[in-house]
Amino acid sequence: MPDSSTGGGGSSRAEGGKLGRTEANGPALVQYGTSVLSVHDTIIKVSCREVNSGLSILLPVNIHSVSASLVLDTGAAVTVVSSNVYNKLPPDVRPELEKVNPSLKLEVANDELLPVLGTVTLDFKIKKDYFQWQCFYSSNT
Repeated sequence: MPDSSTGGGGSSRAEGGKLGRTEANGPALVQYGTSVLSVHDTIIKVSCREVNSGLSILLPVNIHSVSASLVLDTGAAVTVVSSNVYNKLPPDVRPELEKVNPSLKLEVANDELLPVLGTVTLDFKIKKDYFQWQCFYSSNT
């Protein structure tokens, strides 16, 4: 997926709340505010806001039919779901956590260690695409 900070090889602009777009190397991404992300000819509106003292891209998704906005981290090797998101899932559709070794920790971008309390496979929907994805569960995200 192209990185919006580099414009994906083309240039993109956001002026006065308008979305900029070029077709040089496929659809471009916009840098601020509400942006457009193009994946397999599907347009997805994403937003940018400050999360944990940094600017993050938030991707609108449905997880087991519950709406959520998740941080899109293009440099992450794994997907982490927080207890806040996991606990919003209704108990009748919430998958059980699979146990992990209690000493398992994930090293995050600021070199801190994030404790992993389990793994879970979740049903995601983005626009009209459905897929299952294994996530690490942590209460500290």
